[in-house]
Amino acid sequence: MKRLILVICLITCLYACQEDNQNNETYIESNPNQTVISEPTATNPTDPTVIPTEPTVLPSDPTVVTEITHSIHFNSMGGSSVSSIVVGDEVMIEKPEDPTKEGFVFMGWYDDEFIASHQMITEVGAITWPFNVEFLTEDLTLYALFIDFRENDDWEFTEVDGGYALSEYLGNDEHIIVPKLYLGIPVVELGYGLFSNSTTIKSIVIPKFVTNISNYAFSRSGLETITFEEDSMLHTIGARAFYLALDLQSITIPKSVTFIGDSAFYKAESLNEFVFEPGINLEHIPFDMLYGAGSILSIVIPRSVKTIGYSAFEDMTMLASVIFEEDSQLEVIGYSAFSLTKQLKTIIIPISVTEISDYAFSRSGLETITFEENSMLHTIGLSAFYLANLKAITIPESVLFIGANAFYKNDENMIIYTMHTEIPEGWHPNFNPTNYVVRLKDDQ
Repeated sequence: MKRLILVICLITCLYACQEDNQNNETYIESNPNQTVISEPTATNPTDPTVIPTEPTVLPSDPTVVTEITHSIHFNSMGGSSVSSIVVGDEVMIEKPEDPTKEGFVFMGWYDDEFIASHQMITEVGAITWPFNVEFLTEDLTLYALFIDFRENDDWEFTEVDGGYALSEYLGNDEHIIVPKLYLGIPVVELGYGLFSNSTTIKSIVIPKFVTNISNYAFSRSGLETITFEEDSMLHTIGARAFYLALDLQSITIPKSVTFIGDSAFYKAESLNEFVFEPGINLEHIPFDMLYGAGSILSIVIPRSVKTIGYSAFEDMTMLASVIFEEDSQLEVIGYSAFSLTKQLKTIIIPISVTEISDYAFSRSGLETITFEENSMLHTIGLSAFYLANLKAITIPESVLFIGANAFYKNDENMIIYTMHTEIPEGWHPNFNPTNYVVRLKDDQ
């Protein structure tokens, strides 16, 4: 009987342990990146002694790395397409197949669109292959540089400082666009006499990279219009560059120009508009620059100009207006500078002018001349107003020298006013050979 009771107790105990193990079993669920441990669940949801808990998420496995990729895209600039390259953990990538473009030669890949689009062969921005992508942190676009050799068939080139010069034109087109580049290098100069005596040329477009128009480049040519690209870098217009270009109608001098050679537009008789681009820093207007350019009605002299050269505007028979920009730095009006300007009736001389040279306004139509207040004028040269048409002039007190025949035969009723109380010793005894009335300061 005792043995039976003992067996029954043992069986009961074993059954209770089995049920308890089922309720308290721990389930472990995992995936490649994290492990979730499910806590024991209460057998009786209403039991207040059991508190349910959320699954616990363990940190990701630090040994698992997600691959980062970037793409290199290829803009073939109108050529055949080139597929993008996806860069993973590579350090170097090989050059893709070259794109093609009819009539062009592929010169390489660049990371600068401006360089590629302007056909500028340079080490700056050029990609060397194999290409190191070890430090690439974002997508990259490369640009194809093509050179068009077809447009250069009509030209002869000479290597010069900074690029190439056009030394000869072999074509016969009327309307010409100067090539920007040769072999990827800028064309910077129009050579000596390039279009001299050409009767076929009518118009020309000059690229921004051209810095020099050489002597006689368009002399005696049939050129009618000339256009400079925006942001022109031109700094020199050579001597007689447009000498006797009888059909040239208008020109705007780029603000980059700092030098104009003698007789540059000598007797360009059809020229009706001559403009200096605002902001120009030209300091000298040269000898005979616009001599005999008979169709120009007015001209504005840039504030930067300090000297007007010998006969610069002489015999401009239609010139009726000369305006000096505000804050003019002009110092000298040169020999015969405005001689024979028959339509020029009035002019205002800037305060900065110190010398009106010999014959400066001789045989002009000048009737009135005004000097800005506090004029610094020191000298009026020999025959400066010889055979002009002045009706009166008030000579600044600063004028200490006047040459012979300065006021020879102007208007018959001309009066000469001066702020001096007596005639200065530096005034030539024959400064007023026609014996016009001279009124000193005390007589006014």
